Amino acid sequence: MQRRPPTELSDYWDIFLRRWRWVIIPAVLIFVCVATVSTRIPKLYKSETLILVDPQKVPADYVKATISGDVTDEERAAYTEAASSIVKSIASGKPAK
Repeated sequence: MQRRPPTELSDYWDIFLRRWRWVIIPAVLIFVCVATVSTRIPKLYKSETLILVDPQKVPADYVKATISGDVTDEERAAYTEAASSIVKSIASGKPAK
């Protein structure tokens, strides 16, 4: 008997019914492994950021400055706010916003 290549959808369905174990069992095993690993790995995250602060390049008589005082004061305030948010999130066990 000479085999013919599958040409219709019913041919593929017949092949699937004969070989369903080769499709379903690996899919279930992969799902179980991924679910197990994802629930057991620790939920630790690390992120970094870099903030570039450029001095104002437009003359002050054209555009009013949006900050009052020195840029380093604003940087320090932003750093303090971010650090306190991180410390609070670590203390509470909840992720920072």
